[in-house]
Amino acid sequence: MDPSVHRLHFLFCGFGSRPKSVKKILGSATLHCNRFFHPKMACAFRCLQASVFYRTSTAMKEKSEAVCRSGDTFFGKYLTEQEDGSQWLSNESNELFLPLVHPETKEKMFVEVRYRCTFDGAVQARNSPEASDISSDSERYVRMGEIISALPVPEQPGWLIEAESKLYYPMNHQETGDVIFKEKTEMDASTRTFAAEATIGCIGSQIVFTVLVFSKWGTDGWPFVVSALGGLIICVALVNSRRRKD
Repeated sequence: MDPSVHRLHFLFCGFGSRPKSVKKILGSATLHCNRFFHPKMACAFRCLQASVFYRTSTAMKEKSEAVCRSGDTFFGKYLTEQEDGSQWLSNESNELFLPLVHPETKEKMFVEVRYRCTFDGAVQARNSPEASDISSDSERYVRMGEIISALPVPEQPGWLIEAESKLYYPMNHQETGDVIFKEKTEMDASTRTFAAEATIGCIGSQIVFTVLVFSKWGTDGWPFVVSALGGLIICVALVNSRRRKD
């Protein structure tokens, strides 16, 4: 979560200048970090399974007649892990419960829906899906690189509603049409494996190279080792760049 130009130019769109006081910056950082680290914060979720029965409590046997189907989205909360090790979500609209992980395959059945801000500036929240209805809370804004848990507003295309605050953010710049928020997808298992294996391979190669250089030239081989280390850093950065893009 990474924590103006053109204040007048972006006034209609609500894109203000960056805060100038340290106090305001720290306050904003606390606000945005709390979105992700406070266990009681509301989040946006999407169902990945064909269908999952809701439960009336955090017990698998307590089935409800309500069903959450593939692609369904909702606002809810992560619940603390139960004594039996099971993980649960609560749906704030119907106050029912859903198991986060399949009891047999252990695969996640729900994913958090998150959007990353791609606008180089501050995007202020709105009280409603109207560009001019800017929130009076000056701390309610999102900056480039920051991530919010939110869902698109069905009846108002082009707008997001944040899970915790229930405030609105435009998905596109009101004047240029440029994308402001892009959905952040979870990196798949194959990509994670590739990144991990490539990183381990780079580190292993560096160790072998260092041993060979020192065994042949002793301490005179330091320049070669340092050069190779620089190459290793670049290599690791490149193989992990895909993770940062996801």
